[in-house]
Amino acid sequence: MKNKNFAESLKNMFDGFIYILKYERNLKIHFAIGIFVFALSLFLNLPPIKFCVVTFAIFFVICAELFNTAIEQTVDLCCGKKIHPVAKIAKDVASLSVFFAAVCALIIGCIIFLPYFF
Repeated sequence: MKNKNFAESLKNMFDGFIYILKYERNLKIHFAIGIFVFALSLFLNLPPIKFCVVTFAIFFVICAELFNTAIEQTVDLCCGKKIHPVAKIAKDVASLSVFFAAVCALIIGCIIFLPYFF
C-alpha cells in the first residue's frame, strides 16, 4: 500500500480531502469556521505573529478532527458493529482531543479578536 511516487501520494491525499468534505459533518463545520476566522484575520489585518497564531489554531483543530476521523474509521473497520469497551474508549478519547483543540482555539480567538471589538 506504499505510494509509488509523489503524484500518487498527492492523489491519495486529495481522495481523503474529498471523502471528508462529503461525509464528515464536523470537519465541514470546522472548515467553515476556519475559513471565516481566516478571512476575519485578513480583514482585520492582524499583525504577523497574531495571524500565525490564529492560522496555527485553525489547523490544529482541523488536524485533531482528521486524526479523530482516522481513528474512528480504523476502529469501525476492526470492530464492525460490535462495540468493544476498548474501542469505545479509543473513539471517546480521540473525540476528546478534538474538544480540547477547539477549546484551545476558542481561547486563542478570544484573546486575539476581542480587543478588536471592545
